[in-house]
Amino acid sequence: MKPEDCLRLQMSDDQMTASCYKTATINEQTTFTRSEILLFLEKSNINFGVKEDVLQKLTEQPRLVSFPLVLAEGTKPTKGEAAYLLPVEQQQGDQIDERLPKNLRNVTVIPMAVQGEVIGKKIAATRGAEGKTVTGRVLPGMVGHDFVLRNGKNTTVQDNKIIASVSGQMSIEGKRIHVFPVYEVNGDLSLETGNIAFNGNVVIRGSVPAGYEIKADGDVRVTGIVEGATIQAGGSVYIGKGIAAQGKGSVTAEYDVQCEYINQGVVTAGNNIMVTQSIIHSRVDAGHSLFCYKGRGNVIGGKCSAGRYIHVRESGNQLNTPTSLYIGLSEQRLTKEIQSKEMIKAGKSELAKLQKLKTALAAKELKQGSLDVKDRVLLLRIRSSIEDWLTKIYLAHDKVSEIEEQDHVYNDSVRIVVDKLTHMNTVAHFGKYRRSVTKDRKSVTFRLHDGEIVIQT
Repeated sequence: MKPEDCLRLQMSDDQMTASCYKTATINEQTTFTRSEILLFLEKSNINFGVKEDVLQKLTEQPRLVSFPLVLAEGTKPTKGEAAYLLPVEQQQGDQIDERLPKNLRNVTVIPMAVQGEVIGKKIAATRGAEGKTVTGRVLPGMVGHDFVLRNGKNTTVQDNKIIASVSGQMSIEGKRIHVFPVYEVNGDLSLETGNIAFNGNVVIRGSVPAGYEIKADGDVRVTGIVEGATIQAGGSVYIGKGIAAQGKGSVTAEYDVQCEYINQGVVTAGNNIMVTQSIIHSRVDAGHSLFCYKGRGNVIGGKCSAGRYIHVRESGNQLNTPTSLYIGLSEQRLTKEIQSKEMIKAGKSELAKLQKLKTALAAKELKQGSLDVKDRVLLLRIRSSIEDWLTKIYLAHDKVSEIEEQDHVYNDSVRIVVDKLTHMNTVAHFGKYRRSVTKDRKSVTFRLHDGEIVIQT
């Protein structure tokens, strides 16, 4: 008996699998040779991805094989590395954990830029490995996620490089680099300095006591301790020691937050939060990742959340203090997405009005031959406003794209990792799903699989 007398092949629509179905009884006398099976496959134009272990079963004990049987599987193309921004300060220096942004080395190291120098460049996305169907058709690899390199404040873009327009302090915000003037306090914040609101970077070479406020368009760097103060940064916040807030104040950064510890604090970052020692009874929210696995690396009590990834050394304690770890869309990121979409809508409306005014002035110039001084000034303002709104719309689109890319997709990279010990009363949340740890566990990873949070050791 030949294979085609009792077997039928069926290929999937995408030609990535070839399955074998039984069409007649296979008894003890039925035998197939390897060459007969391969010829059977070849007649259906299947010449790639034949599964040797399945082929062996079909030739040795066909009567015991369970059908349908997948005889061949293609290989899917992979996606290449995403394009990314590489600041010049990351191109040299000490090697640190590849998962951490390399510009966050030392709070006292302030990256400076000189007017006219290249301070960053875009590294292009790569193409992934090609795949192949069971018929041998080559599937080209996919190019990684790309982005448009845009200038920041006091910077320009030329040939996928960012160039400083002025001399000052660098501030990295996502896929843009700004150059800001710097406001520096040599010591602790006090009544003499008061609260600070500055359109650049702020450096405090000391501590920030409770009750004070710092607002900066760029980065905020504090070499000492931040107590129950309020810090808001358009870039990142770097704290040399830690945050001892006693439930007062907050630290908010559009990009990263780095510190040694957080004790009874409220910390929010649009990108990553990196803590080297401990997070105790705090509310912490990172747009992308939360890291606390260096040194003691323990998280005790409170609520810690991140959009995609949490990595800590120890969760909870021997007293079984309730400790919650969240992965997924937070209220803050949801609000940011709504605000960005509203910005796009408002921007398009304003552009339409400005374009109408610009067209009217152009018609007036055509009719009169020239514009008077008042109308020429108005035209310049309209052009400047159009450029400003276009930039706002582009940035809002980028923010929406970034949030959509981070959330709603629970693939293998979305997880909670606890290196050492996960104590009882630790609760892992993935969106609407939750799982409590009912006994102490060593070295675990939480993932979401088929609507269930699984614990891998």
